[in-house]
Amino acid sequence: KKNRKRYKSQSDMAKALGLTQPALSNFMANQWKPGMGTALAIAEMDGVELVDLLGPFHTGEAGAAPGSGLHLPPDPADQLHNVDVCVSFFRGRKEWSAWTIAAAKAGVFGTDDVPSPEWEARLDRLEQALLGTHDAEPEGVRLRGVLRERALSPVHAQHLLRAFRQDVTKLRYDNWDDLVDYCRYSAMPVGRFVLDVHGESQSLWPANDALCAALQVINHLQDCGKDYRALNRVYLPADALAVAGARVEDLAAPRATPALRAAIA
Repeated sequence: KKNRKRYKSQSDMAKALGLTQPALSNFMANQWKPGMGTALAIAEMDGVELVDLLGPFHTGEAGAAPGSGLHLPPDPADQLHNVDVCVSFFRGRKEWSAWTIAAAKAGVFGTDDVPSPEWEARLDRLEQALLGTHDAEPEGVRLRGVLRERALSPVHAQHLLRAFRQDVTKLRYDNWDDLVDYCRYSAMPVGRFVLDVHGESQSLWPANDALCAALQVINHLQDCGKDYRALNRVYLPADALAVAGARVEDLAAPRATPALRAAIA
């Protein structure tokens, strides 16, 4: 709100933030919580670091330790709660901060504020900035610089971007192997990057991959209803649903059917 005077109209401000005008109006009226992309744009507008802009969230739970510094969202369903925690926990390590911010920006391209035909093009631009083809995406440029300083490969970030592209085009998974292949790009590279940052041996990658894939699948299970209702995206393997006698449409119900619970279990 303090930046409104810098723009001739609300339309100009919406354009600067990469939002539609209705989205900005709802934001200004406190009727919409913006995603990480908007947070980044505001941080750049204010000339501050993203972690400073976000500030600590309150857990809203009785007995929560005051001043703990954990960035936990008041609403567990917040779409970027895991990213918020990571930004806070690793805020002292610029390598993770750059990775997290770049990944987060890529991850919110699937919101209603960005028309779906633009998603892949914007992901492509982010990867091109990461690889040095151009400097149009500041998050990619920032991560590129950090990787160069530490002599780290961009391959983990590229794999994550591949997973984001897959989220745009692939809405169903046939079986367990199909899902694990997705985790190979969406989850395992994150842990591998952390290991590389800390100079750990690649001999730890198999253990990392198993842990990251498990955490990814748990995330899929906790969000399975929301992912289907909001994105028409189903990570539960089709063969597991079929064996349990469950249907994809069961995910739209307010309560899980016995068949769906069996598939999840």
